[in-house]
Amino acid sequence: ENRYTKKFDFNGALTGAGPQGNMLQASNGKLYGMTSYGGLNDKGTLIEYDIANDLFTKRLDFDGSTNGANPYGSLTQSSNGKLYGMTVFGGLNGQGTLFEFDPTTNNLSKKFNFSINTTGAFPYGNLVQSSNGKLYGMAAGGSESRGVLFEYNPSSNQYTIKSEFNGSNGAYPGASLLFTKNIQTITFSSLPLKSYGDGDFSLTASASSGLAIQYTSSDPSIALITGNSVSILAAGSVIITASQSGND
Repeated sequence: ENRYTKKFDFNGALTGAGPQGNMLQASNGKLYGMTSYGGLNDKGTLIEYDIANDLFTKRLDFDGSTNGANPYGSLTQSSNGKLYGMTVFGGLNGQGTLFEFDPTTNNLSKKFNFSINTTGAFPYGNLVQSSNGKLYGMAAGGSESRGVLFEYNPSSNQYTIKSEFNGSNGAYPGASLLFTKNIQTITFSSLPLKSYGDGDFSLTASASSGLAIQYTSSDPSIALITGNSVSILAAGSVIITASQSGND
């Protein structure tokens, strides 16, 4: 059944207004998002919606210099469980902030103040997390005044510009980055028939990713695998599978 149900009306000062980004479902099952305006300071809010209990809660009012103002993107949950986001304005320079929100304690920490000529500023998009645990995003400004691509490390609280847009490689980013996973293949040729009594033999699969290959036997009592070496212990049939760890 296709049914649309309105769950909540934003009303400005009390809850926020003008949500621009998407809602994020965090690991606790609740939805988190932001409004660009409204709240006590009319600079936006950070909100929580409990799906199970149909409960809306304003978690934070953005105030300008202390924690930022007017977020336009969405929140991202890092592997550390914290939520990360950016505001377009506010912070020490009035040019945006990068912040961390802990859904367990409901505390927000401003982690970085943007500055247009040195770090980039006015970020409109979202942060995305790579498999290396670091967050990436884009902002306006930079030394070329055409935008930057940056990296933020939640573990060390370090912000690094990775690339500056200069016109030839693009300019004026206003959206978000997207990570795509590479297609990976394992090449594992058919094995020749082996008989009980034959000596140990080696397996030689290879992965396009260059990652290590792990081998498993469907019945170790017949064929025991140690590393990439197979020992035949009894008569019978087995399936040997080659796989790799990793999610790149």
